[in-house]
Amino acid sequence: MMDATRDHVLRDLVEKHPDDPHAWLVYADWLEEQSDMPRARFLRLQQELRTMDVSSRRLLDKGRELHALGRTLPSAWVEAMTYPRIAGSCWQGKDDAGSLILRFLPGGILNYSQPSGTYQNGTWTQVGSAVAMETNRHYADYHGVIVGDVLRGVAHNVVNKQWRWKVTFTTDPAITGMPEVVNTTIYGHHAAVGARVRARPKPTPAKRKPARTTATPTRAKGTAKPKPKPKPKPKPKPKPKPKPRSKPTAKTTRKAKPTATSKKSSAQATKRKPGAPSRKPARATATARPVARKASRAPKRRSRR
Repeated sequence: MMDATRDHVLRDLVEKHPDDPHAWLVYADWLEEQSDMPRARFLRLQQELRTMDVSSRRLLDKGRELHALGRTLPSAWVEAMTYPRIAGSCWQGKDDAGSLILRFLPGGILNYSQPSGTYQNGTWTQVGSAVAMETNRHYADYHGVIVGDVLRGVAHNVVNKQWRWKVTFTTDPAITGMPEVVNTTIYGHHAAVGARVRARPKPTPAKRKPARTTATPTRAKGTAKPKPKPKPKPKPKPKPKPKPRSKPTAKTTRKAKPTATSKKSSAQATKRKPGAPSRKPARATATARPVARKASRAPKRRSRR
């Protein structure tokens, strides 16, 4: 059986020293010894969120886990273990659309200012370090986590639009003061729009045709194993036909007749000095046919008659 006195003492220790992590961990260890795992997990989660970086990717997932766990625990105990409490505070920052000011009024009433004006048509709840908000009857829902003086989170609306937001705690009177013009109208048609979007059937993915499978015949016991069918021989590729060669065109070249100077030069080339080594005549590139000389006519003999 759990010792109520010990529980009350450790609870008062956490409430008096909320900034001391040792007090939170001692209380969590004692709850685990008493087999109260949900409350011990709640305290450890909240202490883990305080030590995390505000830009961590796991911050919002841990915050959702803390918010869901706190809804299952006694509300009076959760409220006592909630720190810091944001009731009556003001936070200034921006979201994807521009500037954003959040005023957490007592009683769970949300007042917020955007570039389009100041509105008071939403509510807020806090479970430990996790904060949840809604505007216009859940037309838009916000979820965030407090880390020091920074509150960071994400939001979405009924038309599946999502955006991010981040605000910082402020005590500036020019910002914390309530503006003169505040729109408190709650637009009811947003709920109908959200219901239509949620009721819209989701497109079903197209079914794929199953792949064709060939059934393998079963062989009875004692029968010979059938011989595998011979693979067909590949057909030989046809040899490419040789391209027809073009016939060479006969070129008529006129052969030059030997001149007197060429004959003289050839005769001088054949003469050599006595004792000089003989040189082989250079091979002619083309053998010229001898030019047939015209037979000289013999003079007619005169008759002595």
